[in-house]
Amino acid sequence: MSTDNIHNGHRQRKRERIKKYGADSLEDHELLEVLLYYCIPRKNTNPVAHKLLKEFGSLYELFSADYLDIADKGEISENAALFLTLTAEMAKKLNSKRLEKGEQLNTSKKAGAFCIDKLKFERVEVFCLLCLDAANRLINISEVNRGTATGVEIKARKLVELAVRYKAVKVILLHNHPGGNVLPSPEDVFLTNEAKRLLESVEIEVVDHIVVNEDSYFSFSERKMI
Repeated sequence: MSTDNIHNGHRQRKRERIKKYGADSLEDHELLEVLLYYCIPRKNTNPVAHKLLKEFGSLYELFSADYLDIADKGEISENAALFLTLTAEMAKKLNSKRLEKGEQLNTSKKAGAFCIDKLKFERVEVFCLLCLDAANRLINISEVNRGTATGVEIKARKLVELAVRYKAVKVILLHNHPGGNVLPSPEDVFLTNEAKRLLESVEIEVVDHIVVNEDSYFSFSERKMI
């Protein structure tokens, strides 16, 4: 039997398993192996999937990486690496759109979980403003600025401009500490107080400032710091 026939039979069995039991029935390396079918048509992708996971440590780290780094460490073509990167970007955009449908963020716990979902794939520090109506329903999420892995510069007056533009009654400040501790820095505390002062001068309430990493959050409101 030819190598092509062996690979085709294996691929078909994987696809049938997904159809019958769903993608959740596969381990991480198997999911990656199947995804690679669509950009590596004539090669056994099982060892490629194992190599990529060994090099990057997890699916999360792999799909957060630059495509050139994926191509180099995985010893795959740039086109195949770009396919993986674009797949991750599509998932991020779909997740972002799902999060912008009038979610009611009326508790710190709900807001914290929501904010983790919003920024958990980011590898640099991002600052966002969540604009809410009087019932704490989400009106808009604005990315205010994007920085490096260790910091981002924000002007409090820009937050006021955005909040007024979207007719917010309340706002939540949000930023991430990618790969780091969620405890706020002195600069975070200063910005929170300055933003609160300016926004309240135009009768917009700052209900929280939430700092997140990949799986946890810090709420200024829960800690009675706002």
